[in-house]
Amino acid sequence: MPEALAFLTHPVLGYRLVECAHILTNLPGTDAVTVLGPVDAQKFGSLMTLLARTTPGVRVFQEVLDQYFGGEPDARHNQPHHPNHRSANGTVRTSS
Repeated sequence: MPEALAFLTHPVLGYRLVECAHILTNLPGTDAVTVLGPVDAQKFGSLMTLLARTTPGVRVFQEVLDQYFGGEPDARHNQPHHPNHRSANGTVRTSS
């Protein structure tokens, strides 16, 4: 998850990502597909899951999951073969 932290700490990209997440939480509705389209909604749900786990102090990522994804993380991040799967002991296996 170092890539996620690097992205968030980037002075331009991190700011824009947080700003976009805030904009989404201020929109009416709960259907990510309507707002983003099917492919981008899937990617965005995955990204919000990764960021919510990586930076739990930044609440907006979980707020996006709450509003658009029923509060549920992207299930692919819970699968042992996923490159960013967090094991039961809390360690994260990352792809090389």
